[in-house]
Amino acid sequence: MLFLSGWLTPNVSAQPWEKKFSHEVYEAIANGELRSSSASYVLNDIGNYQGALQLNEVRLEWGLDTLNVDKPLNIVGPEEYFSSIKDDVKVVIVSEAHQKPQHRIFTRRILKSLYDQGFRHLGIEALTPNFDNPHFVLDSLLNERKYPMDSPLTGRYAMEPMMGQLIREALQMGFTVFGYDEFGGDVERDLGQAMTIKKMMDQYPDGKFLIHCGWYHAIESNYPKRRDGNYMAHHLKQLTGMDPLTVYQDVLSEKYLYKESPIYDKLSGEMGIVVNEEDGTPLKLIDHFDLLVFHPRTTFQYGRPSFLLSNPGWKSVELSLGEYDFTYPVRIEATLDSEVIEATPLDRMEQLSRYQNMRLVLPQGDYNIQIIDIAGKLIHFVLKVE
Repeated sequence: MLFLSGWLTPNVSAQPWEKKFSHEVYEAIANGELRSSSASYVLNDIGNYQGALQLNEVRLEWGLDTLNVDKPLNIVGPEEYFSSIKDDVKVVIVSEAHQKPQHRIFTRRILKSLYDQGFRHLGIEALTPNFDNPHFVLDSLLNERKYPMDSPLTGRYAMEPMMGQLIREALQMGFTVFGYDEFGGDVERDLGQAMTIKKMMDQYPDGKFLIHCGWYHAIESNYPKRRDGNYMAHHLKQLTGMDPLTVYQDVLSEKYLYKESPIYDKLSGEMGIVVNEEDGTPLKLIDHFDLLVFHPRTTFQYGRPSFLLSNPGWKSVELSLGEYDFTYPVRIEATLDSEVIEATPLDRMEQLSRYQNMRLVLPQGDYNIQIIDIAGKLIHFVLKVE
C-alpha cells in the first residue's frame, strides 16, 4: 500500500521541493492558501526559526502551565544520561515539536550512546511511507544512499536541515532507518503507527529501537486521544508487552504564543535531561512520560539560532556576497560535496539584504553553496570549511 499525506502530490520525485521566501509564506497565510501550522514548517525549512515559533505552538496541558517544583534540579547532558540507561530498555521513544529543530539535535546527540548499547533501528514519523517496502519508506534507496533527499520522496520534515542531519548521522553510524506513519487508512492513526513499529520489531525480535515522533504520540499512559483511543506509545506498550522509555521535550522548551512552565526559568545550562539534584532521579511531573528535556532559551548570533552551535564541532562560517548583484532576499544552501545537489542541505538560511551579516553554521567539510535570489538568479560555488 502506498500512501501520500496531504503535504504531497501524486507525482512525488527526488527533485527539490519549491521553497518559498518568508514574505511569500506570509502572503500565502493572508490569502488563505496556507495554515499557520503548515507555514511554520515552511519557515523552518528556510532557517526562519523566529518566524516559525511565532506562528505555531502547542500549549501546555495537564496542569503544567501552573505546576511548580520547589526541590533543586540538575540538568544531565544527553550523551551522559543515555550512556547509562538500563540494559533491559529495548525501546526509546523521543517526542519533538515539529517547529523546533533543537529537538532534532537532541535525538542526534543520543544516537552514539544508544548505538553503543546495541540500538540499531531508528523509526521516524517524518518519512514518507510505502508499506510495500521492507523499511516502510517511499524512498527505497534511503538506507543504501545514507542521506535524505530534499524532497517529499524521503519525507516532508526530512527537508529541514536538522532533521536531515539526524537521518544522515544515524545511517552513517549504522542504524537502519524506517518509517511508520499512517494517515487515512482503516486503522486509527496512532494505533496504525504502533502496529507498523511492531511489524518492524517482529523482523528483529532481539533488536533495540529508537522511535522519533511528534508531540503527544509519545504518551505511554492510557490518557485518551481526544475522546476516543490512545496514543502511539501506549498502543505499542500494549501490543509488545515492553515498557518504552519515553522522552518529552516541549514541556521545558521556550514558548512564544502560550504560557511557559513556571519551572522553565528556574533552569539553566545546556540541553539535557532534568533530574532531582539530591538523588539524580528523573523529574517526573506526570505519568505520560518518563523523562523531560530542558532546552535553553534561544539567542541569536549573526542572525542564526544558538542551538545550531550546540552541534559538537559546528561553527559559524562567513560568506562574502558583495561581489554578486542579487535582488534580495536570497536563500543560501550548503550541501555536502560528497552528496548529490538534490540532497537535504546541512544548512539553509535566508538573507534579506546585502547589509545583513548572516552566517552559515556547518561542520568541517567541503560544500556546494547555492544562492538563489527572489528574481531567480542562481550562483553556485564550492566552499571548504576547515
